Amino acid sequence: MKDRSNKPEKTCIRVRYRQHKLSALIDTGSDVSIAGEDIARNIGWTIYTHRTKEVSVANNKTMPTLGATHVILVVAGHGVESEILIAPDLDGLILGIDWLRSQGRIKWDFDRGKIRFGKWN
Repeated sequence: MKDRSNKPEKTCIRVRYRQHKLSALIDTGSDVSIAGEDIARNIGWTIYTHRTKEVSVANNKTMPTLGATHVILVVAGHGVESEILIAPDLDGLILGIDWLRSQGRIKWDFDRGKIRFGKWN
């Protein structure tokens, strides 16, 4: 068994939106992708009304949402149209199962800490 005591437990990837580079947490336990209001406002995302008014979070509570944005996030040179819910009480960007499904095939190598999206042999 490998000693992972010095490695972080979270898995983040770099995504790009226009000239902005962001760190995004990959969260397989989240049905939706969601970002904090600060990120959305700082990089100029337009927030639209959305049917989802709140989301459940890990501690069995709910977190309100302000709406959603539709943006193209670029990962490894590949752009994907993404629906991101916006929440005032969240810091950061979380990419959930909805976003992962939009990537097509995914190869996640836990030993090497790498994720490969799209077509691969």
